[in-house]
Amino acid sequence: METIKLDSPFNMETFIHSNRVFWHYIWNKRKKQLIRWLGMSVIFVGLGIFVGVRDEMRNPYIFIGICLFCLVILSTIEMFFSWRKQNKRIQEMADEYKKADSEYIIEISEESVNIRDFQSGITLKWSAFKYYTIYKEHIILIPKNYIAGGLIINKENDGPEKYHQTLELLEHKLKYIAP
Repeated sequence: METIKLDSPFNMETFIHSNRVFWHYIWNKRKKQLIRWLGMSVIFVGLGIFVGVRDEMRNPYIFIGICLFCLVILSTIEMFFSWRKQNKRIQEMADEYKKADSEYIIEISEESVNIRDFQSGITLKWSAFKYYTIYKEHIILIPKNYIAGGLIINKENDGPEKYHQTLELLEHKLKYIAP
């Protein structure tokens, strides 16, 4: 199979939109986790009330439930402020790419994914990725190291033909996980 080259010119709106899609994907995963924590806190408080002894002032189940509930509240607040911070950082990056008249080229081959822009170039072997998913018609490659962020392939910007070629290749290279 030949290399799939995604080299559309830099478009500020598309760049901002794609990064927001990735943030929303991560937020939805985090929201599911927060809902599970909230459910666990309710279970622990209910268990504490159910097995509670009237004379005993210390009930570990209620304490654990309240701690989990506090973690949910703190995580929700943190995610709200991370949205504002992320928007600011995305805008700064978009301005920098636009000012440099940058090209952002992704080459996908049987062996690796090669990413180049005006600042750097990096080659990632398939073993560097954990899985891929499709979220709002964007292919998102999730690396094993979450600090690096994900690689987003936009159907609208890169064209349906290259999008489907990329999907065919990914089916053989990475595990698919539904969002």
